[in-house]
Amino acid sequence: MLVGLFVAISSFSQDNTNLRISRKKVDVAAFDRIRVDASVNVVLYEEKAASGIVLEGQGSTADDIQVKVVKGELIISSRADKDYKKTTVVNIPVSNIKKLEVNRDAMVVTNNVLQSNIIDLAVNSECWMNLKLTGKLNVLKGEAWGTITYKNPEREVRLGE
Repeated sequence: MLVGLFVAISSFSQDNTNLRISRKKVDVAAFDRIRVDASVNVVLYEEKAASGIVLEGQGSTADDIQVKVVKGELIISSRADKDYKKTTVVNIPVSNIKKLEVNRDAMVVTNNVLQSNIIDLAVNSECWMNLKLTGKLNVLKGEAWGTITYKNPEREVRLGE
């Protein structure tokens, strides 16, 4: 009976490990372009003061996501080729973003209105986006199967569906 209780407690604690939310803050160099190479949720929000990127994930999934800046471009990738959209969010403070490129099945949203004058958008995969901007959205590539909603104070445009 004692062995059965130990096994039950052991499996309960293993199940709870996957339910815990982990947060990891990553400080990066300045960037004005973002490239998403992972199937993950990305939340962009306008913030003038420099602060780090916060990865939030269920269990250890935040540790699977990698962020780095190469020549002014923030690159978001994953260690494994799997879908992290149900388990992981990448929160990115931005200021004056010039380009957004999505190469994987990602969900990209803005938490507030981005103040960039023009953002070049390249979509090379299925994705879902809801972007709020004060400036213009210049679609360079649009091979998306998902929906892109672009809102600014004057108009709303939906691409895809």
